[in-house]
Amino acid sequence: MDIRIRPAQNSDSSAISALLSQIVEVHYAVRPDIFRPCPQQESSDFCEDADAPVFVAVDEQENVVGCLWCVISRQRDNSMKADRDWLVIDDLCVDARCRRKGIGRKLVDFAVRFARREGLPRIELNVYEDNLGAVKFYERYGFKIQKRVMELDVSSRP
Repeated sequence: MDIRIRPAQNSDSSAISALLSQIVEVHYAVRPDIFRPCPQQESSDFCEDADAPVFVAVDEQENVVGCLWCVISRQRDNSMKADRDWLVIDDLCVDARCRRKGIGRKLVDFAVRFARREGLPRIELNVYEDNLGAVKFYERYGFKIQKRVMELDVSSRP
């Protein structure tokens, strides 16, 4: 499968919305206490924000088979933390019918090149511990745990 990564266009909004719905369904399956099953919602404003670039993976027929939603983050003037810039992978999704074909890796490879081009020395992301497929994918790529967000369900405690 010949895949090309390009900036998202407003005409991609339906396909991106469908992919984002797949992400929500995965999250809902592992954390229904946090997520709701999500009806597909179309958004056309994803291309507007320069600090939140969106890219799509397209096949030979220009069908959107994956998306990469990024956020450029900058930390300045914090008395406790160093100034820094980094890229956040906010969402990465490959159509369920096209998984295990290297598209996710191509999207992350693209994010690495994009970060370097923008002068961003790090990429960060969040992944739910129960989303084992995503955790393993990112670990295989080389991502390491930076910090943990922990929770305590007090509703079940005496």
